Amino acid sequence: MTEASSQNQSTTQRFSSLDSLRGLAVLGILLMNIQSFGQHDAAYLNPHALGLLAGLDIWLWKISFILFNVKFISLFAMMFGAGIVLQTQRLEAKQVNAWEIHKWRMFWLGVFGLIHGIFIWSGDILFTYAISGLLVFSCRHWSAHKLLTVGVTIILLVLSLDHATYTALDESPTELDEWINAYWQPTATAIAEDQATFTGAYSLQLMARLDELLITYLYMWVFIIPIVVGLMMLGMACFKTGVFTAEAANQVYIGLIYLALLVGLPITLASLIYIQLANWEPISTLSIGYFLLNIAAPLMAFCWAAPLLISYKLKRAGWLHRYLIPVGQLAFSNYLLQSLICTLFFYGFGFYGQVSLTILFFIVLIVWIILFIWSNWWVKHFYYGPAEWLWRTLAYRKRQPFKK
Repeated sequence: MTEASSQNQSTTQRFSSLDSLRGLAVLGILLMNIQSFGQHDAAYLNPHALGLLAGLDIWLWKISFILFNVKFISLFAMMFGAGIVLQTQRLEAKQVNAWEIHKWRMFWLGVFGLIHGIFIWSGDILFTYAISGLLVFSCRHWSAHKLLTVGVTIILLVLSLDHATYTALDESPTELDEWINAYWQPTATAIAEDQATFTGAYSLQLMARLDELLITYLYMWVFIIPIVVGLMMLGMACFKTGVFTAEAANQVYIGLIYLALLVGLPITLASLIYIQLANWEPISTLSIGYFLLNIAAPLMAFCWAAPLLISYKLKRAGWLHRYLIPVGQLAFSNYLLQSLICTLFFYGFGFYGQVSLTILFFIVLIVWIILFIWSNWWVKHFYYGPAEWLWRTLAYRKRQPFKK
């Protein structure tokens, strides 16, 4: 399918394939976020940070590292880029000032992100997406080839800078080296203090989140935002070529699966093997292991996306799409709902730091069931999810229809 025909069709059609893919992405993100919700931050990067991981727990960590880690956040960023092209094409077809709507959409998304990050959970991605969404707006009319070339180049350059930064830490002062090791392998006292903070008074949690966000936002401008911008460009290219709308040729999806399995998977496995051989030493793990993981992540994302899209195109696994599409239609609301459920359980009820990785993944299944049930009920009665409706109303500065 050509870019021109895709653009003409997108002005009038809602692509359920995008909703299904978005639903998969928002569910998959929880598989990795659950560790940050339920355990000390260091456990996300170093499985042995809280003590030697063994048995089923270590195997689950390895499986999640190979199949989930960074893959779904990459897919979600690409979907966001695709959404920008779709929304602006529709606005321009109606002769509406697309920039005027887009800038308010990103402004309010940033506000929601700050509220989410400060008052609910410091692992927020909405603020990052808001900034990145503003930066990529002017790229929406680029050709798919240009978007792909520039996007991949940005990602590789930033990851190389990230690699060089961590490599330089080998020559870091003793004080910095001690700080890195203290974070990577926290003491029993530090773990207990962290647990007391996030199961204690809300004011203590709030101050801890502010400290975490300060560090996150400093790192974000140099490393995270450029990578997200690159991923959004890849998503724009995938929309323009019909990949994300399930309109590309079957051979394209098969080629993407081969690319994921023959290139992305070996690099990911090499990353895990290297980290294990380095015995989880922090600088080696971050400079080489996670460098390889992040390079392979966008490719591995298509290991999930391509089979789902070709099944949608061939009208297979209809039951799966029927569940995923409503989740994707309410992706913004569901992302926030995941945070509310998990922070209530871990912080409010005091289970933070109390459960194993196996139990964390079991909790993910429970949250997924909740999202499936409520999303499928909600879309039958309302035009938009609650967060989507508020966001749209604020962006358009006009009350939007809500109840069907």
